[in-house]
Amino acid sequence: MAEKSKVATLAAGPKTFLGTSNFGNTNVNGTLNVTGKLTIQQEGTIGAESKDAVTGKQIHNLKTELESSIASAGSNATEQIEAAKTELTEKITGVESAYKKADTALDGKISALSSTLEGKQINVTGDSGDGYTVTGANGGLRFVGGSNINTTVANNGDITIALEDNVTVSGLTINGNLNVTGTTTTVNSQDLVIKDNMITLNSGDEGEGVTKGIAGIEINRGSEAKYQIIFDESSDKLKAGVEGETKALATEEFVTEAVSNATAAGAEQLVNGQWKVTVEDGCLVIKYGNKLLASWDAPVE
Repeated sequence: MAEKSKVATLAAGPKTFLGTSNFGNTNVNGTLNVTGKLTIQQEGTIGAESKDAVTGKQIHNLKTELESSIASAGSNATEQIEAAKTELTEKITGVESAYKKADTALDGKISALSSTLEGKQINVTGDSGDGYTVTGANGGLRFVGGSNINTTVANNGDITIALEDNVTVSGLTINGNLNVTGTTTTVNSQDLVIKDNMITLNSGDEGEGVTKGIAGIEINRGSEAKYQIIFDESSDKLKAGVEGETKALATEEFVTEAVSNATAAGAEQLVNGQWKVTVEDGCLVIKYGNKLLASWDAPVE
């Protein structure tokens, strides 16, 4: 005869037990109301998939383990923080000690340098003025330019003293040669005195003749046309006159030859009185009838 099951099954619906009741394995399909204490004789399994009821002892044990773990973790964290603080304090103390040593050493070097420089001096003098003395480590020297001089001090200690691009002076004497390499030279003086007995114009022209056609001297006449004395390369003649209307200048030889030719060619006209060659006011004058043909000043000996 089969053994009967030891598991009791209670029907659905609320069940209430008063006082003390002992059950073996019991399945409750409805609601179980316990007004007293529910005592579990066998501890349930604690796990992710467990559906067992657990005892107060199990819960107490879990609470105790959790408190112990928290206390242990807090103690370890406190010890680690204290150790880190101690290590950091030691390092800060070491840095402060090293800084104090370096500061003391630097003060000693500065003191030694100051002692070395103390009493040392540089005397600065010039062509004029009272001079200046630079004394000790706190001394200073300044370079000041003038109206035409610019001074520059670079951060590497180089000192440059140079003339300005445009220099203005009240007087200038040059004992050597003066070379002007610009394109225009302007002289605004009232009088120009030149000791040289020969002036060269058109210097540096390496062409055949005057490359620009003419070379000479031009005289400004204010509002009137300029007067020029030039050499005209195209006619190979020296000319003079107002600008654009210059005439060839006659030499003494040219005049003499012209008079001789005129005299020979006009001998017959001279005989009948048509040609007249006379000297008037020191000038040689040639006329045809009463018409003036030519007049020359007497040559200068």
